Parts: sequence; structure tokens; C-alpha cells
Amino acid sequence: MRLYLVILLVLVTLLSIASPVSANDPLLVYYDGPESALKTALNLDASVQFVREPSSADVIVLAGALTDPGSIRKLVEAGKGLILIANPGFTASDLSSLLGEPVILKEQTEPLSLSPVKGVPDALLTEIFWTSSPQIRERMVISGGGFNPLVLGFEDNSLVLGTRTLGAGSVYLFTGELGDANPQFQEWTYFNYLFHHLAQRASR
Repeated sequence: MRLYLVILLVLVTLLSIASPVSANDPLLVYYDGPESALKTALNLDASVQFVREPSSADVIVLAGALTDPGSIRKLVEAGKGLILIANPGFTASDLSSLLGEPVILKEQTEPLSLSPVKGVPDALLTEIFWTSSPQIRERMVISGGGFNPLVLGFEDNSLVLGTRTLGAGSVYLFTGELGDANPQFQEWTYFNYLFHHLAQRASR
């Protein structure tokens, strides 16, 4: 009986040592953009720590102008995660430099309903009630870029949320503008979950 207890104690100790601790590790985020509901959403998770340099981050979140896209591209290719939030500071040339292929951007303000891509077993699509989402207006219509669509515009089938890899890193693009734009969308019940989940996934 005593031997059994000793063996059990050893097994429990080994399992506790082998258990992953990633859930308790900080998520290092570099954020470049306006003070907005997006930054607030990221900051709601106690594990998130904002850093001052992209090279120190697990995830780079760009919600403003794309400064030095070549350097960001190298970091992502080396394994950093990247979340892009379309905004007027984006230019097609900078985004092309970042992604390594040509893109065309066009600003649009017509209201757009959001529709998840059917048949994709992704938690972003199955755990979010997308039909409850408010329409977005201010956005960037993108052509090119090599993104796999996750969410599309119901009216025009344009990309709203897409993903792709860039070297060893994961990239997510949301084409709706945030900050002062699309306030109803930023008040949506699933807004915080959406972008927190994106940051967690991009960091893997």
C-alpha cells in the first residue's frame, strides 16, 4: 500500500511538471494605432502586455499607417503574428511591400452585412453569432494579397476577415475601419472576443 502511494505521488509530481504553462505566460503585443475599442479589447485579458518594439512582441497589431513594412515583413516571416486593421493610413504600395505581392485598395462606405464563409470549421465562425453583427460602412475593399476568406460581405462578397501565412508567421486582416469609424460594430457583443481570439491565434 505504501509503495502504491509513493508511485502515485511520483506520477502526480511528474504530470504537474509536464503540464503546459502557456495559459499563464504573458502575451506580448505591439500595438500601433489610435486609442480605440480595439486596444481596450486586447487589454481586457490580464495576460496581455504591451511592448514598445515590434521585435519584442508575440503579436504585432497595426491599426494605423504601415511604417517600415519591410522590417515588419521580416519579423512575421521569422514567426511573429500580425493583425492588420484596414484604415486610411494604409496604402496599396506599403501593403504590397509587407505581403510580398501586389494588392489594390479601394475605400468604401456603403453599408455591408457580414457573412461567415460556409463549411469552414473555424472557431471564429462557429462560436460567433455573425448574423447578430451590425453592418460596417467605412472599410477597404482589397484585391489580391493571398488571403483565405473567413468572413465576407453579404452584399458584394468582398473580404471582411481573412488569413494567410507569411513565412513562419500568421497574418489576419480585418478590412473594416475602427477608431472613430463603425462605432456600432465596436459595441457589438462579440467584438472583444473576436479580437482577443485573433491575437491568441496569431501568436501561435
